[in-house]
Amino acid sequence: MSKSRSAFFPFLPTIVPFVSCAISLLSGIVLLLSCHDMDTKGTTPSPGPAGPTIRNSPASTPAPIYYTVVKSLPHDTNAFTEGLLAHDGRLFESTGHTDPYPQSLSLFGEIDPRNARILTKAEIDKDKYFGEGIAFLKGRIYQLTNTTKIGFIYDASSFRKLGEFHYDSDGWGLTTNGSYLIMSDGSSQLTYRDPITFKTIKTLAVSDQNGPVKRLNELELINGSVYANLWLTESILIFTIM
Repeated sequence: MSKSRSAFFPFLPTIVPFVSCAISLLSGIVLLLSCHDMDTKGTTPSPGPAGPTIRNSPASTPAPIYYTVVKSLPHDTNAFTEGLLAHDGRLFESTGHTDPYPQSLSLFGEIDPRNARILTKAEIDKDKYFGEGIAFLKGRIYQLTNTTKIGFIYDASSFRKLGEFHYDSDGWGLTTNGSYLIMSDGSSQLTYRDPITFKTIKTLAVSDQNGPVKRLNELELINGSVYANLWLTESILIFTIM
């Protein structure tokens, strides 16, 4: 989930049409979410578990990145978007249930671009779990939940549930570099986790000229750069990871 654009990080890659499309999709969905109260996200988590922390160097004021909207798609306003990604030419969305919107559900599935319907692939108990970010990695789908510190694993072909995993922070956004899961928890840190043991491999601390940048939310990794929306702002942040 993300919104529009303002405070961006320096040392950014060239924006290409594919990236422009990705930002456009995120913006449309996150504008929907930005209207909701911060309490829906839970409390700000404490720092993650032990592991090497990599800090990006403080820099001058980030420059804006301009882009072109190449296409707009409809979106179901009953879907409280928490994750959005493209996989094998298809668009997937994960959602969370929140009481102010009784029709909302905690599920993920493929979006039908013709009518914005989510073709449900997996649904979790909305009374127990607030669904968060998802990621495809090595034939599996990983799904986070917000404050319950539990995630779910599914077969990427059948969407059959394979298992669960646990973490000691909130769960917000999720992406992958092809080897590890990379998750956000509402703080200024990204955590790399082993997809088999789910242990912390390392953390990446994100900051700008004003210090740590908190409330990192939905994540996408594109050509070596992370795109992250900043919860409750109209900004997508872009920063390079090593």
